[in-house]
Amino acid sequence: MGNWSTFTARLSLFIPPAAAVEKAVEIYQRLWETFPDGYQSDPNPLAPSIARAKRNNLSLTCQSARSRIDISFSAVPREKGANLDLIQDSSELLAELRRVITGLNGRGPRSPVMRVALILQVVSPSSSVAEANRELTKIMPPDYRLKLTDETDFILQVNHPLESVGSSRRQINFIKKWSTERIQIQFFEVPGGAGAPPIHSAAINPMTEKEFTVSSVTLDINNSPTSESLPPPTQAEILGGAVSMASEFLRKSDLHITGF
Repeated sequence: MGNWSTFTARLSLFIPPAAAVEKAVEIYQRLWETFPDGYQSDPNPLAPSIARAKRNNLSLTCQSARSRIDISFSAVPREKGANLDLIQDSSELLAELRRVITGLNGRGPRSPVMRVALILQVVSPSSSVAEANRELTKIMPPDYRLKLTDETDFILQVNHPLESVGSSRRQINFIKKWSTERIQIQFFEVPGGAGAPPIHSAAINPMTEKEFTVSSVTLDINNSPTSESLPPPTQAEILGGAVSMASEFLRKSDLHITGF
């Protein structure tokens, strides 16, 4: 088997378009009970606000926009361009996911939430598309397994709807996607230092660009759309169940993600 690791994870909360939108910094402060490392807002009420922080080996982004709130996790960038930055030990990721999920019941967004989702992507870097295809077919369920060679942009997606295990008894979508992907990463160099004048965005140019070929498995676990808002305990219950479902799927797929 290949060297599979977590690339990204995200918790998404979907709110009605007409609902009041909280600033990302306010949501972050309640959930983590501290200030973020950085915050970005825009006078335009339709533009998202973003709070960013580094928590040990994780890079965290909380984005609040019209109709949805996203809390995303990825690896803290290391050596520039040498390797694709992956979360090598997902134990820390699981702890942060559980922190947010637990916090939703009492310290979550004040806006009504109609739908919640967990999105988790794990990848295995490869030296070529053919190698990525071979690695992907190894871990696909036998019923879906295809004979792949050097085909590009392969995607297979299925949904297995099921009833929530918890007390909410809401239908849950369990979407699984197997794909071969090429991930492009751009690195920017910002001149200046202490006491330097502000840099206009037009003066910031890409310094390098790196492309990585990976085998990818993406899970999207969410409740079906509803016309009623989800109480905070229900939000936490659905997302907590989604984390358990994702962990079980990864183990049964022999992906050997450390921490799951």
